[in-house]
Amino acid sequence: MKIKARNSARVRSKGKAVIASGSSVIDQHELEKEVLELRLLASSDTGSAIKSRASGVFSAGVVVMLLLLMAQTLYLYRDQAVEIGFIASAFKSLGYAPPQIHRPEMIGLTNRVFTDIERQEGLYRLQLGLMNHASHRQPFPLIEVSLTDTKGVIQARNQFHARDYLSASEVRSQMAPDEEHAISFVMKSSATDASGFILDFF
Repeated sequence: MKIKARNSARVRSKGKAVIASGSSVIDQHELEKEVLELRLLASSDTGSAIKSRASGVFSAGVVVMLLLLMAQTLYLYRDQAVEIGFIASAFKSLGYAPPQIHRPEMIGLTNRVFTDIERQEGLYRLQLGLMNHASHRQPFPLIEVSLTDTKGVIQARNQFHARDYLSASEVRSQMAPDEEHAISFVMKSSATDASGFILDFF
C-alpha cells in the first residue's frame, strides 16, 4: 500500500509538474504575443514619427521656397515695391528708411528756354521743364550744363544741385512719376558768344 501510495504520489507529482509546465508554455506564448504587439506598436510609432518628421521637413521646405519667391519678386519689382504703402510703413516701423531709387536717365525735358541776360555780359538764364518718366518717385537730379559756342565747342561748365534751383520748401521733396517741374537758373561763361548748351543729369 505504501508503495502504491508512493507511486500515486509520484503520479500526482508528475501531474502537477505537467500542469505547471503547461502553464509555463501558456505564459510564454502570451509573453511572446505581448512582445510582438509591443514591437508592432513601437514600429507604428516609429513610422508615425518618421512621417511626421518628413512632413515637417516638407512644410519647412515649402515655406523657404515661398520666402525665396517673395524675395525674388520684390527684387524684380523693387521700384514699384518701394511705393507700396504697407512696405514703406513696415520700413518705418523698423526704424529703417527705404533706399531712394535714383535713375536720372528716366528724367526728361518738357520745355527749355536759353537766353542771355541783358546788360550782363557772360550771364545766361536757362529755364527747363523736368519730368520723371520712371514709375517711382526719385530725388531731383544734379544738373550739369555745358555752354557751347557757335562751333559747338564747350566754353563753360556749371553744376547745379537741387538746392540751387528749388525753393527751400522743395529741397527735400522728390519727383513724382509723370509730374512736371519748372526750374530756372543763371549761368556764367567767360565767352561772350555762348549760343547753346549740353545737359547731363546725375
